[in-house]
Amino acid sequence: MYQRIMIIGSPGAGKSTFAQLLARELQLPLIHLDKLNWIDDKETVSKEVFLERLDKAVVGSSWIIDGNYGSSMEVRLKRADLVIWLQVPRLVCLYRAVKRYLHSLFQKNSAGNPKSIDWDFIRFIWGFPKSHQKTEELLEQFSTVKVIKVTNSKDALHFFR
Repeated sequence: MYQRIMIIGSPGAGKSTFAQLLARELQLPLIHLDKLNWIDDKETVSKEVFLERLDKAVVGSSWIIDGNYGSSMEVRLKRADLVIWLQVPRLVCLYRAVKRYLHSLFQKNSAGNPKSIDWDFIRFIWGFPKSHQKTEELLEQFSTVKVIKVTNSKDALHFFR
């Protein structure tokens, strides 16, 4: 069975929620890239600190890592044996991102996604499918890593049952 699993996809695709379910199901440690990167909802660590944290995380014999962070994808792919790519429709992703933002207004501050939403972020989500080509090219370089593409996390979860 797979021991080092990456979960990627657009913001709002459901990566974190799915990662939590899968980690529980497979009894694997869960690493959220946002928690490695964000100090609070306004400030991130330096790129060097983020990469140091990531390097320490991926040396483990088993893990599930949730998040994109394209600049660090190669680091994770070198150790991964499975990538689950959530390719959720962008309208669903936008809806979830706005819903998460509204929900965050009533939660205490914690590390992770910022409690803000702006037009740049909305445009990023809307244009996210354009980044698929770069991701596809990178995944081709790591042909030994199995890739599962799904349009919803329920389909991906069935793969493990």
